[in-house]
Amino acid sequence: MNMINDITLEQNLSEDPLLTMADFNMDARFVDALNKKLRKKIDSYDPDGFSPDLVRHHEHVASQAESFLVKFYPERIVRNVAAVFGWHDIGKIMDDPKEWRVQKDKPDLSHLTEAQKLERKIKREMHTVNGLKVLDEAVAETMAELKIASLSPDQQKYVDLKKYVISFHHERLDGSGPHKLTAIQQGPILRALAIMDTVNGKEKANSLSQIFHDMSHGKHRGQFDLETLMCYQEHYIQTYAHTAPSGLANPHVS
Repeated sequence: MNMINDITLEQNLSEDPLLTMADFNMDARFVDALNKKLRKKIDSYDPDGFSPDLVRHHEHVASQAESFLVKFYPERIVRNVAAVFGWHDIGKIMDDPKEWRVQKDKPDLSHLTEAQKLERKIKREMHTVNGLKVLDEAVAETMAELKIASLSPDQQKYVDLKKYVISFHHERLDGSGPHKLTAIQQGPILRALAIMDTVNGKEKANSLSQIFHDMSHGKHRGQFDLETLMCYQEHYIQTYAHTAPSGLANPHVS
């Protein structure tokens, strides 16, 4: 599946490609076996460091995606999207664990030149490419374990949807994402996933008010769909008013 070439500039945003891609019956046996392979790879990557954080992040954004998107889309579509979104950062396990451990400490980058900052950004975004390699390996292992010669249409749709989300969850409306997709190439669901991923990725070091300000009117202005962002902000705060995700402290709303 050619991820970028399959997206046309003329795409009408009301015809979100994810609505079609996520319209399949999930094969529980195949999905469970594949996810066990992926989870094993994560757990063995950096068990005492970044691995538990990555698992929590995946679980949280998948839960948030399901609870938020179900307000707007059919339940089956949302369930399938949320299921694959829970593995979007799998490509990070191909990097040195130290690259992701420091994320919690907010390293001082003031000594870096603009060129060095850009180089760092590009390197960190490579997980959107490396994730496809990890997934392909896990799919091959799963097919061998289950003695599957070729994927069924529903199994293939599940894998393709996973690849789509892994590839494009870091795209931005201003075209600054790793694959440089333009705004018109990003459907509403993908825009929402980018927001959810960013909010959860920043919440350990920032208050919610600071996160949403930066994304709407601050340093990330123009990168996210403002209407979706405001809607998700309301949903996120309401969600946390009742419960916090396992393993995470309640975020500060200041």
